[in-house]
Parts: sequence; structure tokens; C-alpha cells
Amino acid sequence: MAFAAAILPAVTLAATVVGTAASVAGSIASTNAQTRAAESEAQQRDANARVLEGNAVKAIHSSQDDVIIQDRQTLDLIGQQEAAQAGSGLSLNSGSHIMTRAAARALGRQDSQRVREAGELEARAYRTESQSQMTAAQGARDRISSIKTSGLFSALGAVANGVANIDSASTLVGGTKGTGLLR
Repeated sequence: MAFAAAILPAVTLAATVVGTAASVAGSIASTNAQTRAAESEAQQRDANARVLEGNAVKAIHSSQDDVIIQDRQTLDLIGQQEAAQAGSGLSLNSGSHIMTRAAARALGRQDSQRVREAGELEARAYRTESQSQMTAAQGARDRISSIKTSGLFSALGAVANGVANIDSASTLVGGTKGTGLLR
């Protein structure tokens, strides 16, 4: 029984030291995990931004191709009108025939413009989302600094708390009032 009473303060001191070390290690591990998560988020958001920018470029190219198709369809329609007008036996240079073809050209230009604008609108939506992803990526990178600072203070707090506990536990071992570490 006397042996148990004599060893208990030493075990308490050892447990306090181990607990302090575990607390510091936990703070460091948590900080590292949070840092890796923020870095991963930043990388993912950067990748998303690149994909969205690629989609914007594709939308512009696709709309340019669609404008070419629309222009060809307009030319085809005007050619069909000319053929029908020529087949009627009237002059192609008569006022109504010229006006009909001019109206078809104007409508064709409007259709092409709408196709172009739709492509630009789609590209702008992709670029807006891309910018949002880049902003979020920067936010994740900015959080890394605060995560590391918070982790440092957490570890330092664990050390300070551990020193206080060790000081108290050493009173039990040495029989004196503390180690003097906190004076």
C-alpha cells in the first residue's frame, strides 16, 4: 500500500506529461488536416475555374459556327427566293422582289446576331462562374494562414496548460509547492 501511495504522484506526473504531448500532437495534426483540406479545396476550385473558362471558349466557338450556318441558311433562302422570282417571269430588279430579298437579308442578319449574342451570353455565364470559383479558391488559400495561426495558438495553449498541470503534479512528487516554472 505504501508503494502504491509513493508511485501514484509519479504516475500522475507522467500521465500529465503524456497528456500534454498528446494534446500538442492533436493540435498539430488537426492544423495539418485543415490545411490540407483548404489546399485541396483551392486546387479543386482552380481546376473548376479552368474547366469553366474552357467551356466559355467553346461556347464562343460554337456560336461562331452557328452564325456561319445561319448565314448559309439565309443565303440559301435568298437564292430560293431569286429562283422563284425568276421563274415567275418578272424582272428580279423589280421593287417588290428587291424588297423581299432585302427583308430576308435583314431577318437573316438579325437571326445571326441573336445566335452570336446567345453564345456570348453563355460564355459570360461560364466566365462569371469561373471568376466565382477563382475567388473561392483564393478564399481557401487565405484561410490556410489563419488555420496555421489558430493551430499554433492551440498548441501553445496546450503547452501552457500542460506546464501548469505538470507544475501541480510535481508538487505531489516532490512534496514542495510546485516546480517554480510558473513563478
